[in-house]
Amino acid sequence: LGSLLRHSIAHTNLAMLYILVVVITAIKWGKGPSLFTAILSVIIFDFFFIPPRLSMTVADTQYLIAFITLFVVAMVISSLTLQARERAQTARQHEIQTLALYHLSQDLVQVINLPALADIVIRHMDQTFQASVAIFLKEKEDLQLLSRSPDFVQNETDQPALLQAFQRSIPTGHGTAIHSAANACYSPLKTRSETIGVLAVIFKTKKDAGLGKPDQLLETFTHQISLAIERLKLLEQAQQAELLRQTEKLHTIFLNSISHDLRTPLATISGVLSSLLQNSKMNRSYQHSLLETAYDESVKLNQLVGDLLN
Repeated sequence: LGSLLRHSIAHTNLAMLYILVVVITAIKWGKGPSLFTAILSVIIFDFFFIPPRLSMTVADTQYLIAFITLFVVAMVISSLTLQARERAQTARQHEIQTLALYHLSQDLVQVINLPALADIVIRHMDQTFQASVAIFLKEKEDLQLLSRSPDFVQNETDQPALLQAFQRSIPTGHGTAIHSAANACYSPLKTRSETIGVLAVIFKTKKDAGLGKPDQLLETFTHQISLAIERLKLLEQAQQAELLRQTEKLHTIFLNSISHDLRTPLATISGVLSSLLQNSKMNRSYQHSLLETAYDESVKLNQLVGDLLN
């Protein structure tokens, strides 16, 4: 293109074409190729367009200034272009991270039990990190597997790494300084008061694929999962407390009902005996009627006590 235009415009203006090439190179391939392109542009510009042509000598010092200007301007523009490209990439990475965290938080808020939470975590970890995971939760003083991805595989080094992550509440395993030979990376699931479990992650691809700082994002994921598990445990405790309250309420109602059922025959028996004691001259037929009533009530009372014992 410069050869076609060299008779129409000044030679120094042809340098704009090479600046354009440097900018395009910086946008597409980065700093190294753009630096190479800037140096090559100066050489080609000198060789093909600056008198004497087809040589590296320069007849006029003004062209030296043009060379220097071409190189400096090309490097400044490529540097600014690279900065803009890096900012755009950082913004895109931040957008990806924010969107991933938003979707995870939205799904975790809606879960009502631990198996459903495990399914959501496995799905989101695979979508965001292309990783297989396993979730271990604290049961008394030990760790129990809650759920895992179908392709999650451990080796002999993984078990010590898992225990270290739980006991010391620090990341261990692959990519860390502790038990680095393990297949998985183990991140403790922590609340403000204790470590409630461990999240194990095996990355299928490079961790930095489009995520910027995946370790920081993984830490945020781990924190969100910890909060969700703690919420479910608190919800379970609240449900148990409500169940206990309802049970106590039923006990109270039951005891009140039993008291009423026991008092009714006892009141009748007491009334009959009181009448017999106070009126000794009562005729025999009336006495017999009262005694039959007392006997019937005592039979009912006996059956009631037998039912209670059963």
